[in-house]
Amino acid sequence: MILSTIHKSVVSSNPVVNLDDLQPCSHEETDTTILLHVKDAMNSGYKDAIIRPVYTDIVVLAVAYFQEL
Repeated sequence: MILSTIHKSVVSSNPVVNLDDLQPCSHEETDTTILLHVKDAMNSGYKDAIIRPVYTDIVVLAVAYFQEL
């Protein structure tokens, strides 16, 4: 499943996914939005997530919040 934000809306590659907990998305920074999507996926029962970061700050945040996710 792929999740993405378009302005304050969230879209999913899976049309049956409930996105109510993610909308409206008020995060301005991509790094925190990525972690929000991962947390929501884990709460929905997913066990694995792949993050392909471009910036170091996303890697640092993902490592810092790994245990919580």
